[in-house]
Amino acid sequence: MKSFFLNCQSYLLNINIDYNPAKRVAEGSVNRKEAGSDMLGSMFRSGMVVFIIMLMWRELAVEVEAQARKLAADEVKALHEIARELGKRDWDFTKDPCSTHSGWIHTETDPMNLYNSTLICNCSFPGDVCHVDSIFLKGQDLPSVLPPSLVKLPYIRQVDFSRNYLSGTIPPAWTSTKLEVLSASINRLSGPIPKYLGNITTLRVLSLESNMFFGPIPPRLGNLVNLEKLVLNANYLTGELPQALTQLTKLTEFRIGSNNFIGRIPNIYGNWTQLQKLQISASGFEGPIPPSISSLTNLTELRISDLNGGVSQFPFLRNMKDLERLMLRSCNIYGEVPAFLSDLPKLRIIDLSFNRLVGISRRFTSTHLEKM
Repeated sequence: MKSFFLNCQSYLLNINIDYNPAKRVAEGSVNRKEAGSDMLGSMFRSGMVVFIIMLMWRELAVEVEAQARKLAADEVKALHEIARELGKRDWDFTKDPCSTHSGWIHTETDPMNLYNSTLICNCSFPGDVCHVDSIFLKGQDLPSVLPPSLVKLPYIRQVDFSRNYLSGTIPPAWTSTKLEVLSASINRLSGPIPKYLGNITTLRVLSLESNMFFGPIPPRLGNLVNLEKLVLNANYLTGELPQALTQLTKLTEFRIGSNNFIGRIPNIYGNWTQLQKLQISASGFEGPIPPSISSLTNLTELRISDLNGGVSQFPFLRNMKDLERLMLRSCNIYGEVPAFLSDLPKLRIIDLSFNRLVGISRRFTSTHLEKM
């Protein structure tokens, strides 16, 4: 902010607002045409002065307001506890957590989005108080556990603790929160997926991939009727998919690959009409591919692979006009490659390897595919 005002001051000092074109004509230093041009320039410079002054006052007002609003004292205390529980040592509590200080907001550019250390506040509440809205601590080498004290942040909506070394499980106390996003992927969490997660019905995103969870998916996750993204791949999950998951009608992404499920791929997808990404690669399931897959007409990505037994016919995908990536590898599919695949306008990447299919090269000799 200081540099902004210094730049504006420098610009203003270089503008001659007392410049008089008529006087210069009278003195003979310019002709009338040049004077007219100079008059327009003078008007423009005067307008710029007014604009810059207004902008300076606006920026000053925003900064003063931001400085006046601070995080509620009980939430500052809760952040101290959360830092201890996580092993987070670089939060700067000499600065208000809702300030723009670099100790609370990650400012480095990370195009891969692998690292982040940011706390976001909501300061739109009445009075001069802010509340913690979101905590992003990705790739911070945190060595401890998920913080039970998160429950002491009553307005928290989003947490992302991905790519750390957190162990244990998800604290039961979190069921009293109103979390909308819970991501704890790529950690060392273990044990069964807690049944009580089904009580956080505000959840829109639940991402627990690449941990050490085992056992079946609890049927109570079917209570998460607002869920849009469920990512459980790369764990040690077993059993069958619960029928209760059919209640998740808002799902746009479902990933359960690289697990140890048993039985056939369940025919539960008919209600997931908004689904865009489905991944069941190396999940442990048996074929055949269920017919309800055909109802997922909004899919952009379909990945099924390594089915154990069960012969499949090629699924009917003709109506998936937005499909971009298709993997049906080692699914025991037999017969002719259907002609409709070459008519899918957005299909770019396809993998049909390790099946008993014929006519692949004939179907895709002149299509828009980037990779097969």
